[in-house]
Amino acid sequence: MARPMCDPLSQAEHVDINMVGIGVTDLRGTRSSVFRRIRAPEARLTRLRPAGRVFEGFRETLMLDETLDAFAMGWPLDIELSPGLLFDTDSGIPAWEAERAVEGLINGESKYIEMATVTLLDAKGCILKMPGEVSAVLIREEDFAGCVKVGEPLLLSGEGEAGLNIVS
Repeated sequence: MARPMCDPLSQAEHVDINMVGIGVTDLRGTRSSVFRRIRAPEARLTRLRPAGRVFEGFRETLMLDETLDAFAMGWPLDIELSPGLLFDTDSGIPAWEAERAVEGLINGESKYIEMATVTLLDAKGCILKMPGEVSAVLIREEDFAGCVKVGEPLLLSGEGEAGLNIVS
């Protein structure tokens, strides 16, 4: 499955990327747990959701009451990658393949580690567009502090955590 990704990776152009969205953790989450540390290559990874989508199911729960059923923390994220790489269907990587690459990297599969290493040689990070308007954000460890701003956490409650893939 990784082979089709090789051409888009080698042909990718460096661009300046500015994105905002929400990273989601469980209720014990902290600023340092919004991004998962990847050991090889040394980088940090998270799933970024559009803010509007995250809050869509929670509008009816703005007023707190005794039945509050909070299940997650939402962390506003401001990402700036200069230079960065964007991988989406337009660049030749379908969303399902990007999702598989992210899971492979998390699980330490050598072919995905190699791809991530090559990707981060000349770019501070990359964005992979995954299914459901979710983006995976991978940032080199050495550039992380200068590329990410994490806002104050928001308590998420409402319809439940289905489909959010909370960071562990």
